[in-house]
Amino acid sequence: VVAQAYKVDVEVLAASRGCTAILRCVVPNFVKELVRVVSWVQEPAFYIYPSLQGDGKHHLLPTGELLIHNLEFNDRYPSYRCRTMHKLTRQVVTSNPAKIRMTDQRGIVSPSVVEHTSHVAVSQDEGAVLLCVAQGCPSPEYRWYTHNGPEPIPVTSGPRIRLLGPVLAIEAVTGEDGGVYKCSAANAGGEASADLRLTVSTPIHVEISPNVLSVHMGGTAEFRCLVTSNGMSAGPQHITWFKDGRQLPSSGRVGDTLQVTGVTREDKGMYQCVVRRQEGDSFQASAELQLGDAPPSLVYSFIEQTLQPGPAVSLKCSAQGNPTPQISWSLDGFPLPTNGR
Repeated sequence: VVAQAYKVDVEVLAASRGCTAILRCVVPNFVKELVRVVSWVQEPAFYIYPSLQGDGKHHLLPTGELLIHNLEFNDRYPSYRCRTMHKLTRQVVTSNPAKIRMTDQRGIVSPSVVEHTSHVAVSQDEGAVLLCVAQGCPSPEYRWYTHNGPEPIPVTSGPRIRLLGPVLAIEAVTGEDGGVYKCSAANAGGEASADLRLTVSTPIHVEISPNVLSVHMGGTAEFRCLVTSNGMSAGPQHITWFKDGRQLPSSGRVGDTLQVTGVTREDKGMYQCVVRRQEGDSFQASAELQLGDAPPSLVYSFIEQTLQPGPAVSLKCSAQGNPTPQISWSLDGFPLPTNGR
């Protein structure tokens, strides 16, 4: 693996006293999919690692943003660096230091939502973090609701759910946790709100039926890609078929079924069914197509020749079939010995 040189910067979203500041690690697009934020450092050596809840003051989200809650004037002085790691090369790159910027708000300023995650997608049993940061004076108070019916329902803390001001953290999410959430930030000046969607994807199982198929030359082979989730048929997905690692054209495929007609020797091999869901994750299964018995057929034979006595002659004959044909020679109807001339 060749190392890719890249540089990361820090973007600071300013905040007023008592509110929450956001520090974001900016990674170049050409390596964004391969780089993750592993930690932040408050200089000189206070390391902050990702978690669902944070420590009350600092909270590094699983997505890489660093939140600093309940800002005080002293929070302007420390410098912060973000540390990233390349998933393939394990190369660690650290940003230049950056400081928090504080805005000076006086009097009563109604809240405004300055940052929120409109959509979060996680797999079942993972942790989910919903972010909704508002600014205002005095610092706003947050309330969270589920918004899947005609009226919002307040979210309450529990064994899996933590209400952390601008953050709603859910441990070990289930399918029932999915849906639309609403965050509300209010102070004496008014209220602001935002909607956030949480999508929970359940693991799916993919298999091809049959797993091994034997078909005679010229016959028809049919594979079906079966996709289930918790024993039930899975939801919408995109199915792509491959043979020996190469994508097959759409002809011959109807939905989850692949049909190969007029089977030839080139059709034998491994077939893969790759299932990709709307969430972006993918699953696959494989099956083998074997050739059944096929009668021999000549693929090469010699032509009639007239020769003078004495010179050597070489005659070639080749055949195909399954199992591999055995070739014997005869002269004027009498078998030729396998040795001698």
